[in-house]
Amino acid sequence: MISRSVKQQSLLNAYWIPISFQNSAILTIAVPAALLRFAPANHTAVLATLVSVAGVLAMGVPPVAGAISDHFRRKGILRRPFILAGAAVNVAGLLWMSESSALWSFEAALLVAILGLSISLAAYQPLIPEAVDRSEWGLASGYQGIATLVGTVIGLVLAGRFSPSTVFLWAAIIVFAGAIAAALTPEAIRVDEGEHARIGSWSDFVIAFTSRTCINFGLMLLMTFVLYFFNDVVGVPNPSATTSAFGALSLVGAIVTSFWMGQLSDRVPRKYMVALAGVPMAAAIFIFASSPGMHDLVFVALLFGLGYGAFASTGWALAIDSVPALRDVARDLGIWGLASGLPGIFAPAFGGWLLAQYPTPSEGYRVLFFIAAWSFVAGSVAVLFVGWGKGRFGICFQAVALALTYPYYWTRQRIRVWGRLPWRRGATIALCNHQGDLDTVAAPVHLILSGPWNRPVYSSGSRRMFEPGFMTMRLYWALSAFRSLNATKLFYALGVMPIENELRTRSLVSLATNVLTRHGNLPLGEVFAPVTLAEFGISPSARIKDLFKRKWFTAADQTRVQIKSLQEPHRSEIFAETRANLEPDYQTFERLLREGNTLFLTPEGRYSRDGRLSPLLSLLTRLLPFAESVWLVAMSYDVFVGRRFSLLMRVVEPADPTDLTTSIKAARPITTSQLAGTWLERHGEREFTLEEMANGVSTSLASLPERAFVDPELLSDPHGMTRRAIAGMRRLGTLEQTANGYRVTAQRRHPRFSLVDDMIAYQARFFEETVDALRALEPAVRTPVSV
Repeated sequence: MISRSVKQQSLLNAYWIPISFQNSAILTIAVPAALLRFAPANHTAVLATLVSVAGVLAMGVPPVAGAISDHFRRKGILRRPFILAGAAVNVAGLLWMSESSALWSFEAALLVAILGLSISLAAYQPLIPEAVDRSEWGLASGYQGIATLVGTVIGLVLAGRFSPSTVFLWAAIIVFAGAIAAALTPEAIRVDEGEHARIGSWSDFVIAFTSRTCINFGLMLLMTFVLYFFNDVVGVPNPSATTSAFGALSLVGAIVTSFWMGQLSDRVPRKYMVALAGVPMAAAIFIFASSPGMHDLVFVALLFGLGYGAFASTGWALAIDSVPALRDVARDLGIWGLASGLPGIFAPAFGGWLLAQYPTPSEGYRVLFFIAAWSFVAGSVAVLFVGWGKGRFGICFQAVALALTYPYYWTRQRIRVWGRLPWRRGATIALCNHQGDLDTVAAPVHLILSGPWNRPVYSSGSRRMFEPGFMTMRLYWALSAFRSLNATKLFYALGVMPIENELRTRSLVSLATNVLTRHGNLPLGEVFAPVTLAEFGISPSARIKDLFKRKWFTAADQTRVQIKSLQEPHRSEIFAETRANLEPDYQTFERLLREGNTLFLTPEGRYSRDGRLSPLLSLLTRLLPFAESVWLVAMSYDVFVGRRFSLLMRVVEPADPTDLTTSIKAARPITTSQLAGTWLERHGEREFTLEEMANGVSTSLASLPERAFVDPELLSDPHGMTRRAIAGMRRLGTLEQTANGYRVTAQRRHPRFSLVDDMIAYQARFFEETVDALRALEPAVRTPVSV
């Protein structure tokens, strides 16, 4: 890592000097001045078009070049060759510009120079986050701000004193010198790419990107047209020199704030520094727009510079903070560059159109300056949302998902809910008994719709969900398209966080995918024990990717094998990975609760196979101290009643917060299916009539503990609900009609519970456990204990 020394930090940031030199001298002064010679009659229109085209190039190249640089960096190749190659192209374009005598040649040379600059910039930007300790990113960004200002000052001074051709030549010399500094810059030998190398989040990245886009839009309006303002409105003899003087005065103010604000941002949230930076910038331009002229030029320039210096230094640190992961930092910083590229396209075009709408230049420029000032205000306000109510991007994504899925689930299923979480709440854990896939859809949907809507509801999901192939079992109709799809980003956006809950057994596909990622497409005989392959029925000579063929994939995804069935070294690698994942997973959920979020958990981990509640995972014990309140999402399925799959759900506080297991059992609704299943199990395989079952159901209802929650429809019409349950069991094939009534068949399965062999026994165990829990909690219920 690069130290805090002035020498190392200066060397690291030296290449920002030629970058900012070109941004200030070339597009702001030299190119507009050259166009006065190349296109004297329509210089404004030509400039707007040319800068917009250059902006498209500068916008599109860095993400692509950055992704390529990231790819080779992960293979151990340094970024330096990309920086130097881009610098060489840049120098060639600048030299060509200095010798151009025709407009087309000049325009082509400018685009070549922009191409080279964009390539080198894409590879150069990641050096700070890769080579500097995270605790000193603000300091390094302060040096970056100083280098930016130095390059800008040099650019403005030279552009104001020399002809455009001379400026282009100087730019080539300075880029060459910067390339030498970049060649001597030390790089990190190895860059960590693991999950713990995550930096920010996409939500913060989008917000920070929006803020910077607003500010850069205002800057581009000023930079593009300020020279023409001094030429067309003020009428100064030398508009290039006046523009240079305005820029130089601004940079005097910027020098005061740049370095110290960068250092301060290592100790104070950077978003406040960036927001504060927009205030003097907006104030200065508001003053200039109210009374454009030369009388307040010094004051306005100095005031503007105070804000610009803070923006230049802290804005870059905020950009690095917001990048989601270190492994793709060059690509993502290339995307971040769109915040400069987009304004570079639209601001000149918008400014040119705006000025043409007014009868006099002075009116047009006044409006243009007001719009620039409001852009700075918008950027300052937007950046305050970074880190505020984390997950607002997730809320938007969840809202879209709800709009698409809610009609399906609430029309294809019959979902009834009683209770809701309090609107005003802090860190909250909502616990749900786990029986099927619908649990983890219906409950979060209800919790989200219940509000508040400024935070998403987070939930846990098995790490297998974050592996390729998971989506195929839910979207079997698109098996070929989704067989290798990794839905990680989708689940993160929906608020689903990974948890390692399969410590001993996994699906054959899951284990094979892990080995494929590490070692490539090995023969299965080198991966699994021979007995495992023999039981599955596939040849040891087949390769891992054969499991993803249509012939094998579904069976391989459903076949569970023990991790110890793997051959070495794969067995040890997966055990080590599993242990390594546990602690980061736990810390993620702790962080979410510390931030005051709501966390939905199915603490059993896996579906119940017999109707009994499984032991609650140790994760719950670890998270409880971080929760301000605990609520229960108690679920029951009325599996035999109605043609639509019926779910009953209660959201309640635990009757005994010290015994959450018993509280969850006791809170579950009593359904007709539970009472019918219990009566049938006791009755055996003998024939029975509707009246006999209905009487049995009514007797069970009468003997329930006082605090039992019973389906209101069952309470109001036990006989009718029993008739509906019999009809449902006949449709399932669980009951057959006889001459004297009905008889239970050997078909006890339900299509929505693939892991359950006997749904009648399942419902009976479920009911018995609920009643036992209610009776166990009677003393606690009579004397409530607050959470």
